[in-house]
Amino acid sequence: ESESDHGGRISVSAGDGTFGGSVHLRAGDGSDSSGDIELQSGFSTEHSGSVSIYSSDSSEGRSGDVLIESGKAEQAESGSVRISTGDAVTQSGDIELSIGT
Repeated sequence: ESESDHGGRISVSAGDGTFGGSVHLRAGDGSDSSGDIELQSGFSTEHSGSVSIYSSDSSEGRSGDVLIESGKAEQAESGSVRISTGDAVTQSGDIELSIGT
């Protein structure tokens, strides 16, 4: 928590190389329920921050995939995948799906 005008920043990155390093975030296992991972921008009275998930460009080969999926359930229902915009007084945001050229 910061008392100044600007909050702190956390940056996690892997090393560069012929094969760049990977960053893996994983919640803990649990016998009844595993841990969660949440990515959320901060609150603001004027404009909250964005959350972006994307793969980087490739200059000579295929760029990386972006995969969002729920886990497999061996003896019950699997989790849902939800994409939604927030409520708004004037107009809620769009949901855009597009493919490259």
